[in-house]
Amino acid sequence: MVVMDELMDELMDELMDELMDELMDELMDVVMDVVMDVVMDVVMDVLMGGCTSYHRLLDLKDKYKDLEVLEILVRAVVEDLPDHRGDRASNHRAKLQELFGRVSSNCSTDAQIWKQYARLYGNGQSDNKEDNVKQLYTDAATGEIHHQLLDDVTQLERLITELQDQSIELRSQSE
Repeated sequence: MVVMDELMDELMDELMDELMDELMDELMDVVMDVVMDVVMDVVMDVLMGGCTSYHRLLDLKDKYKDLEVLEILVRAVVEDLPDHRGDRASNHRAKLQELFGRVSSNCSTDAQIWKQYARLYGNGQSDNKEDNVKQLYTDAATGEIHHQLLDDVTQLERLITELQDQSIELRSQSE
């Protein structure tokens, strides 16, 4: 009888552990959903202020970039997420496009920024033809330069290397 009681206790402990694990997993899923909702509400509430603040950061540090913040802002506008008041993020598209114009000019070689910029403009699938023209030169998915421009870019890179080599040579001569 003692053995049976021990087996029952052990079985009950295992069942309780499994139930607790499942319960904790479900609870974590609910908590994460709530946290993401709160985060998106905060993002939406500060979207306009966020663009202004980001401009101020660029004023202070010319090549400032925070890709995570930019991705969140783009997601909010592209998916037209509502804030807790029901206002739509797409209302701020023009301000975000203006911000990306400045960010991309300061960080012109960052493929991740260009991908987000392209996403903001519809990845070449916009109803606005002018928006699609802006994406003719890079592939939004890969960030690679359009094949028609590849030769020109290669030539420019070679010229830059030559200029750098000449600059090094001139510096060494002046020393």
